[in-house]
Amino acid sequence: MAYIYYVDGSCSNNGNFPNEGGFSVVKVDPSTGEVVDHYSKRSVNTTNNREEIKAILYSFLNYGVNIYNNSNFNIEIPIVYSDSNYCVQTFNEW
Repeated sequence: MAYIYYVDGSCSNNGNFPNEGGFSVVKVDPSTGEVVDHYSKRSVNTTNNREEIKAILYSFLNYGVNIYNNSNFNIEIPIVYSDSNYCVQTFNEW
């Protein structure tokens, strides 16, 4: 089953020093709509784009790939939703 991941990142005082930001990931079971897992992390001296990308990378690295299961080669790529046009274009177009 492919789970759905909702990701977001932010940064207050973006582009200035000092600043604070962070990202979060919510893992949802598409058959029930229930939240299965979630993760968030705070950062200092960051940017909003950096936090948006970290959220997507976290979902791929920690939830995304099931390569070997019962003697079958199986890759499960997560379905990720992001409100960042920069990230969507980075992963899908560029």
